[in-house]
Amino acid sequence: MGAVPVTTRASPSSTRLGDLNNTPAGLDPGGLSNNGGPTETVALLSTSPAINAIPVSPINYCTDLSGNPVTTDQRGVPRPQGTGCDIGAFEWFSSVNPVLATQAFLILDQVQSMSIPPLPKAGLTLELQAAADFINRGNNNLASDDLKFFVVSVNVLARVGVINSQQASGLTTQAQAVITQLAGATNP
Repeated sequence: MGAVPVTTRASPSSTRLGDLNNTPAGLDPGGLSNNGGPTETVALLSTSPAINAIPVSPINYCTDLSGNPVTTDQRGVPRPQGTGCDIGAFEWFSSVNPVLATQAFLILDQVQSMSIPPLPKAGLTLELQAAADFINRGNNNLASDDLKFFVVSVNVLARVGVINSQQASGLTTQAQAVITQLAGATNP
């Protein structure tokens, strides 16, 4: 299989900031696989020129072709993970366990899309981001502790009526699943 050009172009006559036409993409030769998230994706290799190719400063260029902000990749991983957004459906990040980190990011995305007051949302977001960071570093015990604290926080918010019981159940079920998987994962 030859080199795949990396591009965000909608058509051959349209180019966008960050396009890398006729450049080997640096895609995982294994093709589509479970990299976390609801669908299979083709991962970027750590050496891919698509990583951080779209600048975020001084103006956020992490947008779709219509100019709408793109804040997550296809899996639900927040964008950017580095100094810029990656080209394509996959946002690369360094992780000991990217599938479990992506699961934490999916819960984080759900929290960020909820209509709840800013302070509780910020608290839940910090707990999930910390858990993802610990997963990325391979510290399963601290990741599990942050997720357990997240579950307690969600239950408290449900008890005081900030979120409803259905929302709480969905969030805690997902967090518990990650906690269970962390318990079975090996720390490096």
